[in-house]
Amino acid sequence: MAEDEVDFSKLSLEERCAHKNFKARLSAYEDLIKIFNRIDDEKSSEWMKWTSLVKQFASDSHAASQEKGLEAVLICLENSAQGPRLVPDVMNGIVNKCLTSTRARVKELAVLIVMMCIEIEKQELVQEELMKGMDLKNPRIVAACISMFIQAVQ
Repeated sequence: MAEDEVDFSKLSLEERCAHKNFKARLSAYEDLIKIFNRIDDEKSSEWMKWTSLVKQFASDSHAASQEKGLEAVLICLENSAQGPRLVPDVMNGIVNKCLTSTRARVKELAVLIVMMCIEIEKQELVQEELMKGMDLKNPRIVAACISMFIQAVQ
């Protein structure tokens, strides 16, 4: 079994973020969190480098890597001038994958991200994505979107 293990650290960060193996994505998200925490300037070119990748983190198919991805998204939204550009894609993943997650931490991070999106003056996009979620056929997503609206108003 040990020879089946692959050393993902040899791959670039971009390759790990898009890798089919969740362990590679998980390690990439953890490394990005470290990078994001080191960036001091909200207008740094480092943010531009990673925003195209961050858009996909909320839609990760594996729960553990999705959780780390959401942490990276939240840091990016809080600290980057590029944050508002991420909102439409991030909210789509939040509505379709995160609000109905069975993992409590994923749901918690999803709520924090939605509130951060509202805080950075993107409430129209948040409302639009939540409304799209209410049109879906999955009743769990509809209920989660309604609940999110209530929390946002309070």
